[in-house]
Amino acid sequence: MRIKNLILTTGWLCCAAVSASAQQIAIQNQYGKYASEKTTINVSGSPYLTDDWAAATIKMKSGLMVKEKVKYDLLDDILYFKTTDGKFMTFAEPVSEFRIEEGSGAGLYRNNYDNSRFGSKTTFYQVLFDGKVKLLKRMNKGVNDVMEYNAASPTKTITQKVRYYAVSVDGTFVEVKPAKKDILNIMNAKKVEVDKFLSSSHIDFKADADLVTLFTYYNSLV
Repeated sequence: MRIKNLILTTGWLCCAAVSASAQQIAIQNQYGKYASEKTTINVSGSPYLTDDWAAATIKMKSGLMVKEKVKYDLLDDILYFKTTDGKFMTFAEPVSEFRIEEGSGAGLYRNNYDNSRFGSKTTFYQVLFDGKVKLLKRMNKGVNDVMEYNAASPTKTITQKVRYYAVSVDGTFVEVKPAKKDILNIMNAKKVEVDKFLSSSHIDFKADADLVTLFTYYNSLV
C-alpha cells in the first residue's frame, strides 16, 4: 500500500510539474513571439552583450513587468528571452527598459530618449548614472572586414563600439569622450570645482565606476 501511495504521489508531482511548466509557457506566449537564434556563419565574434543567458527584470511600455532569462543582441539592438522549454523569443510589445541582474552585462538599460542625432527612441542605452545630468553608455556591434596577418583575404568580424553621453535636464544629448578636457567642457558651469575634484580623486576616465563617481559629484553641485 505504501509503494502504491508513493507511486501515486510521485506521479501527481510529475503531472503538477508538467502542468506548471505548460502554464508558464502559455504565459510567456502572451507577451512573447517566437524567433530564430541569430546565426553568424563565416563571421567571427558574438553579436550578444554576453553569450550567457542572464536573469533580468523587463518593463514593457504598457507597464507590464516580467522576469526572464535574456540575451541582448548588440548587432540589431534586440532583447531575446528563453522560454521554459528552451525556445528563443522576442517581446511582442515594446520594451521600455530592462535590468540585467547578473554577469558582466549587469545594469539598467533604457530607451525612449530623444536622441535623433545618435539613435532613435527605440535605441537602448545603459544608464550608468540617473541623476539631473545623466550618464548613458551606448554599446553596439557591427560586422567589419578584418585583415589578419598573412591572411589571403579579410575575415568578417563582429566588432564593438562604445560611446558615452551626458543628458541634461532638458533632454539634450552631448557625446562624452572619456578624457579630462572633454569632461571639463561638458561640466563648464562648475569647471573650477570639478577640476579640483579631479586633481584630488585620481579619476580613471576609462573606468565606468569612476565616471559614475564623477557624475555623482557634479550632480551634487547643479
